[in-house]
Amino acid sequence: MRPVLLRRPSIRQRIVGVVLLGEVLALMVCVVALFGLNESGSMQSRVAALSAAKRLHQHADMMHDDLRAEVYRGAHAAFAGAAISVRRSSGWPRKFGLMIMLSAGFAERSAT
Repeated sequence: MRPVLLRRPSIRQRIVGVVLLGEVLALMVCVVALFGLNESGSMQSRVAALSAAKRLHQHADMMHDDLRAEVYRGAHAAFAGAAISVRRSSGWPRKFGLMIMLSAGFAERSAT
C-alpha cells in the first residue's frame, strides 16, 4: 500500500484544494491592495507638500523678478542722461551696468 501523500487525490480533495488555493490568493491580493492604498495615501500627502513648496518657490521667484525690475527702473530713471561705465567685475553688476548703458542709449535715441 502507498503512503497517503503519494496517493492520487480524489475529485473532492482536488476541488477543496483549488478552493483553498483561491481563498489564499484572494487574501494575498487583499493584503497587497491594502498596503498599496496605505502607500498611496502617504504619497498623496508628499505630493501635496511638494506642490505647495513649488508654488511658494515660484511666488518668491516672481517677487524677486519684480524687485529686480523696480531697481532697474529706478536706476534707469536716475541715470537716463548720464554715461555709465561698465565695471570689470564678475557677476550681475557688470551685466546690470551694461543694461543701464544700453537702455540709456536707447532713451537718448528715442528722445531725439
